[in-house]
Amino acid sequence: MPSGTSAAAATAGFKRSLSRKRDSNITGGPDQAYQREEVTRLVLNALQKLPEDQRTLLIMKEYEGLKFREIAEVLDISENTAKSRLYYGLENLKKILLSNCASKEICHG
Repeated sequence: MPSGTSAAAATAGFKRSLSRKRDSNITGGPDQAYQREEVTRLVLNALQKLPEDQRTLLIMKEYEGLKFREIAEVLDISENTAKSRLYYGLENLKKILLSNCASKEICHG
């Protein structure tokens, strides 16, 4: 990963993004606020379990809104590699979240 780009920095950016979204969407009562906090916590924990390259790319694409071309340039990889890492990152994130959901019985259908 090029200097100045790290998984920790990407995760910090993701946390700020979630915080801004949460603050701008404050509606409902305490139950809804608790559910939003729980979802945020679950996603952050799941992200930490991803391989660093997948986590960084997923955050850059989904939460920072960068295009594949921009991500590839920053990470010094091809656009196809960026797309592949995003695909595998999303698949792994889904597996982690479903596993957490099943083991803790916290998902609501």
